[in-house]
This record gives sequence, structure tokens and C-alpha cells, in this order.
Amino acid sequence: MQETLSVIAEWLQGWWYYVGRIFVSFVAIALITIIVSEYLFSARLFSRLLNALASILRIARLPIDFSTPLLFGVFDSRAEHSLISSMVKECRVRENEVIAYNLVSMPITAPRLVIQYVAPVVISTLRLTLGITYVCLSLASTLIAFIMGLALSRITIKSASHQQEGKATQIVNSFANRQRSSLRNGIRKALRYVRSVSPRFVMILTTIFVLLKLGCFEYLKSFLMLIKNMLPISPAILTVAATYAVTPIASYQLAGSMLLKGLLTVKEMLVALFLGRIFFGIVSEYPRHSFPFYVSIYPVKLAAKLTATLLLYTIVSSIVMITLITLLYP
Repeated sequence: MQETLSVIAEWLQGWWYYVGRIFVSFVAIALITIIVSEYLFSARLFSRLLNALASILRIARLPIDFSTPLLFGVFDSRAEHSLISSMVKECRVRENEVIAYNLVSMPITAPRLVIQYVAPVVISTLRLTLGITYVCLSLASTLIAFIMGLALSRITIKSASHQQEGKATQIVNSFANRQRSSLRNGIRKALRYVRSVSPRFVMILTTIFVLLKLGCFEYLKSFLMLIKNMLPISPAILTVAATYAVTPIASYQLAGSMLLKGLLTVKEMLVALFLGRIFFGIVSEYPRHSFPFYVSIYPVKLAAKLTATLLLYTIVSSIVMITLITLLYP
């Protein structure tokens, strides 16, 4: 009986050291990043940058009318695309302009999502340096979307009507004045995110902990070494990438554990995560989430074009980042 209790105590101690430590860091990072980013990406703050954002639209030959949804896109994607949908119905913008805008706006609208929802999980599971590296690479990949959107607009859009910005400023300022305190809103959003993600986060970590204690990763290491020469790509990379296609959170945790056990190098881990982005985009993100989101707002044809364009961006940007990682890491 005493021996059984000793084993249980050892497992609980190990569980707390592995799961508890990572979970506590995840909660702390999530609270900090979401609260801070909620302020940095608030309507009040970005309404002051309206002229700068309008200049970006001019460079891309896009109508100044997009400046209003661009500001809304920083903190509310549905509001952003609802505004654009009404502009399409009123024939104020064309379909090719909407597609180009969706790409050009990515470096402005995507960072909030990456910082709030990817950074806490990645930094807590991959540790600070590697987590921040992956987040920075993910943010850098949005610049590829901007380049693609700029090229598309230069090729397909000869000129765009640049209307006065007074109306846009008035709309955004009105919304900003009605918006709750950024700090209070950030705290509520952070707590809601932690509450929704925590059960799955702890469950996946606990599963990986049990596998580690049972020695499953040692068996996996032997198996991967056995089939290493049979595949054109590292089977460890494929394992993480395939996991990413099913659930990104699990892939981050699996990648961190495999890196700790020597099954992956830093280079292979980063390559696996960006390869997984491609798999996830094809299998889950765009057919199951993005297309239903767009089709609920836009006509089916335009929704399909937007989804296909974003999938193309994901494939191109991931390949570029994989190439860059291969060149930068030995």
C-alpha cells in the first residue's frame, strides 16, 4: 500500500512539474499578451493612424473606402468584412479589389490574432526563445501576403477612386467612443480565452506526460530511426506536421516534447510547424472555417475566391519560410 502511494505521489509530482509549470506559464503569458495587445490594437489608438493606413491603400491602388474596414479589421474581423460586403453590394468596390485588400491588409489585421491566440501556447510549450522565434517568423510571413496583394492590385487594378476620409474617421471615432475600456475589455477577453482553452491544453499536456513516463517517446525514437532512410523527409517532421493538421495546440506541445527528447532539431521543428500550416489550411482551416465564414457574408463566388487566395498565400508563405529556415539554420 505504501509503495503504491509512493508511486502515485511520484507521478503527481512529475505531473505538476511538467504539466503544472507549463500551464501556469501559459496562463500568465496569455493574460499579459491579450491584455496588452487589446490596448495596442484598440479602436481609439488605431483611429489616429487613419491617414497612414490610407497611404498604404493608395500604394496598393485600393479605394480609400477600405480604410474604415481596415481599422475595424484590427479588432473585429466580422465587422470588417460586413462593411466590405455592403460596399460590394453598393458597387463601391470590385471583387478583385476585395481580394487584393484581403492580402494587403494581412500585416495589419493578423498580428493581433497571432499575439493573442498563438503566442501564449507557443511560448509556454516551446520556451521563450524558440516561442518568440516562431511567433516572429509567423508575423514576418504576413509580409508575403502584402507583397502578393500589392502584385495582384498592380496587375489587375488600373486606378481606384480615392474618396474623402472624413466619413471613415467619423465612423471609427464613433465606434471607439462607444467601446468599453481597453483594459477591462482585455481582461475579460483574456479570462474567456484561458477558460475556453485550458481544459484541452491540460488534457493534451497530461497525455504527453503519460506517454513520456511510459517511455513511448523512446519507442517512437527507435521507430523513426528505423524508417528514417525510407522517406524523402524526416519522419519526425511528418509526425509533427500531421498532428498540426488535426490540432495545432497538440503539435506545439508534441514538438516541444520531441525537441526535449532529441527527436527533433530546432531547424526540423520550425520546418515541421510551417509544413503543418499547409496541411492544416488544406484539411481544416479553409474548408471548415474560412469558407463558411466568408460565405456567410459574401456571395458564394467571391467567398470561394477569397478562400482560395488565402490558401494560396498559406502555401506560398509557408514554403518561403521553410526555405528561409533551411538557409538560416545549420
